[in-house]
Amino acid sequence: MDNPLTEPAHALIAYANDYQFRPGERITYSEVHSRMFLWNQRGRGSVAINGQRYDLEPAEYLFTPWKHGIAYEADGREPFQLGGIHLIPWQKPGSPVVYQVSHYPGQRPAATVDRADAPWPGMPPLLHGRLDEGPLEKLASYIVSVFHRESLHQHDEPTQRSFARLLARELQRAAQLGPVSDKALPRALRAARLHLHEHPGEPMTIAALAQRAACSPATLHRLFQRFFRLTPHEYLSRLRMRKARHLLRTTPLPVWQIGEQVGFGDPFHFSRFFKAREGLSPRAYRQRHCPL
Repeated sequence: MDNPLTEPAHALIAYANDYQFRPGERITYSEVHSRMFLWNQRGRGSVAINGQRYDLEPAEYLFTPWKHGIAYEADGREPFQLGGIHLIPWQKPGSPVVYQVSHYPGQRPAATVDRADAPWPGMPPLLHGRLDEGPLEKLASYIVSVFHRESLHQHDEPTQRSFARLLARELQRAAQLGPVSDKALPRALRAARLHLHEHPGEPMTIAALAQRAACSPATLHRLFQRFFRLTPHEYLSRLRMRKARHLLRTTPLPVWQIGEQVGFGDPFHFSRFFKAREGLSPRAYRQRHCPL
């Protein structure tokens, strides 16, 4: 089975918005009391988190550390529009909820003891990636639209806690496969990762993958462990599972053919691989997901 998904037990969405920057506009906040999911909806610009600069292309995202400093700088010709969701990892149950986030030390509501960071196993302090065709972007856009559908004082706390859990789970899934953006990865790891994503159904040996990456098998294994906390085989298994689940849900392809597309010439071995990770056979998984 894949590692279980985890999320902060008492998380809450405290604020969500999207903002169209003016050409060359700069905004700086010294201490934002949240973990923010921030994504570029269109345009260009840079975002610095605690002094580390990221040039955000369209569809790239950041998930920031707790109490982060942040500086935005929009492109002079094609300024970006950003969406942002402020997740509070721990909002004291039963305490009054203020749907705002402080951006400076001592600013309310950060001065209260009712909010704090919380342990989140498997989630790095900062996550930088690229949105794919999965639900993360759709969920984030929906949270922003719902948040501004009503006045701040009319928000429903159970709804915002549910949104926080859903967002946390999608971020955990993204973290398990490592950063989608390759910019911070060593060249050898970028080459190996690109090959796996483009050819998840091909047979793979560490030696052959290392040759494509122009490094030794030991170096490649060490890089996967360092950046993804997975071996190359574990990384590929997760890619294959993600593609298999997608094909089972969204196509009428026979199970044996889906198995071939994710690297299994033997339908029995594919079924055993899938059930060991999903808890269901491929056919049972498909039966639980109607086409429409």
